[in-house]
Amino acid sequence: MSVLGGRGLFDGVDRTFSDMWTYRETSGRWARVPSESVGDRSAIRRSAGSIVEVPDADDPRQKTYYLFGGIGNTLVTPPGGLRNDVAIYDRETGWRLIETFGAKPAPRAWTAGVYDPARNSILIFGGYRLGDDGGAFGPDTFENDLWSLSLDTFTWTRLQPQGPIPSRRDNPTLFFDTAHGWLVLFGGQGFDRVSNDLWYYSVAENRWTEVVLPSTARIPRGRVGGTSFVRETRKAFELYIHSGATREGSETVLLNDLWKLTWPK
Repeated sequence: MSVLGGRGLFDGVDRTFSDMWTYRETSGRWARVPSESVGDRSAIRRSAGSIVEVPDADDPRQKTYYLFGGIGNTLVTPPGGLRNDVAIYDRETGWRLIETFGAKPAPRAWTAGVYDPARNSILIFGGYRLGDDGGAFGPDTFENDLWSLSLDTFTWTRLQPQGPIPSRRDNPTLFFDTAHGWLVLFGGQGFDRVSNDLWYYSVAENRWTEVVLPSTARIPRGRVGGTSFVRETRKAFELYIHSGATREGSETVLLNDLWKLTWPK
């Protein structure tokens, strides 16, 4: 397991990290990755970016990692605040920034991304950004836009889905249903509430659809933070969600529950 970047305490000093650490289960120890293996430290000097894992076409066991956006200093405001650049990591070069083309998403953090193997592209949804007037918190500082980054040309395209779309939010949980070509979304935090709704986006149809569950269904509480992962079986994708908080700030409730969503293929 590896961690990179991040930020420290809000104490009036910029404490954004530009290092990478790896934990090896065999030794039970953390080790700092040497500078020559990290690559460009400016590429990872950020927190709250979105990391997307892309398997190698010839050997799926080998991975390339892409990092989009995040916060470049302890505060979200400039200079060095929110970012919209893309970095790439492989074992030979370490981390490095790459040039992208076309109109880009607004600088943002706490977004989420997934890999679409059929189109060799990364999909990025929502996140937190500065408001149109430069404000740091308001209804327009959350996004619900959807972007595609082609890994063949590194060109950005803003998608314009048909019909209803999920509300503005950051910290959503995403995974990609390769059996249907769907981006599946659960929850996230908006300006005035934390959601626990479930949606999927059909790439082929360019349309969001909300999944309306029966009134008797057990549904996790809306949450921000926490952890999640997806396990693929022969018949389904299994999304596991653990912990988090019911909101940011005061009057929050910390959660330690564990849920599984079975998403049939």
